[in-house]
Amino acid sequence: MSRVYDALQQCLPGNADPGTLEQNRADALFSQQFEGSAWDLDTIPAVQANLSREDRVPALFSTYSFASEQFRLLATRLQQLRESRALKSVLLTSSVAEEGKSLLSLNLAMSLAHGGQQKVLLVDADLRKPGVCRALRVDELEGIREWYRTDRPITQFIRRIAGVHVWVLPAGLEEVDPLEILKSSRMANLLTAANAAFDWVLIDSSPLLPTADAEIMSRISDATIIVVRRDKTPKSALKEALDRVAPSKLLGFLLNEFPSTRHYGYERYGAGQRDDSSVVKPQLQNA
Repeated sequence: MSRVYDALQQCLPGNADPGTLEQNRADALFSQQFEGSAWDLDTIPAVQANLSREDRVPALFSTYSFASEQFRLLATRLQQLRESRALKSVLLTSSVAEEGKSLLSLNLAMSLAHGGQQKVLLVDADLRKPGVCRALRVDELEGIREWYRTDRPITQFIRRIAGVHVWVLPAGLEEVDPLEILKSSRMANLLTAANAAFDWVLIDSSPLLPTADAEIMSRISDATIIVVRRDKTPKSALKEALDRVAPSKLLGFLLNEFPSTRHYGYERYGAGQRDDSSVVKPQLQNA
């Protein structure tokens, strides 16, 4: 389906409160949840993702395909960047909608968790049009919205994807103003706590245009990657989107649905699995 270029540069149980919390009280309750304790990830319930080989998740179903190998290469490059900068929470966004960022986020999460050595949290933070849980077909789960409205611990909303070392924090079901949540100190504190509990925190956010959601999340994340889809992203929109991300936060771009014609003899040196031209094929390219 595509080739992806990357220009890499630079809890505890509680009682539910159905009412909306005052901000000061919410901050205090959140701090108490993690005071002197860490998240026990092994106690978090698992959810069965309703995926099949027809879904575009080569990192899960086609372990030795060209696409999966390239996602692992992307994961390796991210690991290498840790030698020169603090890097745990990575925001994946785009300039406009329908550029494929949710599927790319899911594949990258699977690749980072490959082998069971890394624990990855995938945050469905597009509170206007959630994509991660829809891709997993588990979009009936409560999540960030319900957590924000109550004093329930965040661990009550996180679910582990069965069979892999990937956990997902859904966007949730209630109608809550996205900007109210994302601008709150609770959201920044949540990322800080998640960074301490997981090896990687990948955040699938809304597009940079026309709302301020992704720009706000970029400020409290360690780094940002912008997805660019072939024949979809207007150049003017991409330019405007770039102006909304601090240069120090921008890791690079993922170019989606660009033709891939050179596999450098992969068919001879791969593990014998069929190379599926309908899935994402990421490839790294320095700026």
